[in-house]
Amino acid sequence: LAASIGGPEAIVRFLAEFEGDEPILFVVVQHMDSEFVGMMAKQLNKNQKIPVSLATSGLNIKPGSALLIPVDESIVFQSDGRLAVKDVNPHRTATPCIDDVCGDLINQLKSVNLAVFSGMASDGVVGATNVFDNGGTIITQSAESSVVSSISDEVRALKMSRFDGIPKEMAQFIKERLNR
Repeated sequence: LAASIGGPEAIVRFLAEFEGDEPILFVVVQHMDSEFVGMMAKQLNKNQKIPVSLATSGLNIKPGSALLIPVDESIVFQSDGRLAVKDVNPHRTATPCIDDVCGDLINQLKSVNLAVFSGMASDGVVGATNVFDNGGTIITQSAESSVVSSISDEVRALKMSRFDGIPKEMAQFIKERLNR
């Protein structure tokens, strides 16, 4: 789940549409400053369905939950079902960098899909391209429902979005695909 300005509210609405027992691990990449990480996790947990935890070393990974990517670290999925974190390139374009996280996830996981929420700038377009090129599905928040739609606009312009809608509709799209 990739977002920047306006993203937290959209992600809360999106996650609230799930039951919490779906076989999905959500990874939240939200542009933010390091002093807001704790508050961001608290805000995202307002969805009351999918528990959101800051990704930390040793955390047990389980479906039906969400990991909030730290600002200065990247995640590593270990074979024992636990998480490790590592320092990232200090010259990245944003914190955390959507493009970098997408690349890391593609290198570690069998299947990576991407939901692009409200956000400005272009961080996330390279990540979306990598997800798309590796067979992943990309969905986008509609421009009308976004605070700023720059990232989604670029993904749509590149014709990589399989679905475009408000956060509730985005969640419904995913749930329908799970039921197939």
